[in-house]
Amino acid sequence: HPGGRLSSLTFGYTNDLRDSRSNTTRGAYSSFSAEIAGSFLGGETSFRKVQAEHRRYYTVREKDVLAFRVIGGISIGDLPLFESYSVGGANTLRGYEEDRFRGKRMLLGTVEYRHPLSDSLSIVGFVDAGDAFGGRFDTPVPGFTVTAEDESFSSHVGAGVGMRVVTPLGPLRLDFGWGDEGSQAHFSFGQTF
Repeated sequence: HPGGRLSSLTFGYTNDLRDSRSNTTRGAYSSFSAEIAGSFLGGETSFRKVQAEHRRYYTVREKDVLAFRVIGGISIGDLPLFESYSVGGANTLRGYEEDRFRGKRMLLGTVEYRHPLSDSLSIVGFVDAGDAFGGRFDTPVPGFTVTAEDESFSSHVGAGVGMRVVTPLGPLRLDFGWGDEGSQAHFSFGQTF
């Protein structure tokens, strides 16, 4: 971002009907947020962002869980690169590098099948598909901009398997994903969603 002050105000709404936040087996979760940045708040950059997310969880075969997630976002105005949407990595599009795709718009869908082997160990199969696309972003170097790799939506797909381990420090997650550009291992904490 070329610099200057950024001031924004975000409004959000969340409806959480999950049976558990850390290890959901059934229920739904929805969220909506709108961010406004501009000179009326004392900033030097003006943009608007809207994002929505919906998740559903179903218990199947007694203890297995089928989980779905859809996220979409759109922005208008002078969006800085660090405020852009990004897709890729452990929490969005597994099988790709972190923040592999950036843009002013984003659409992502995920399906996971979670199978517990014991109280502390589970295996997971997943498919992620989505993209962050569109836009040009100024940089601190005068005359140099970063352009989104995809100008319009182009579905990138990652699929793979993972393991969840409950430890005294909290749940650990290890996923191996394969995408169009090869494979990636992702290590993180908790469930993906």
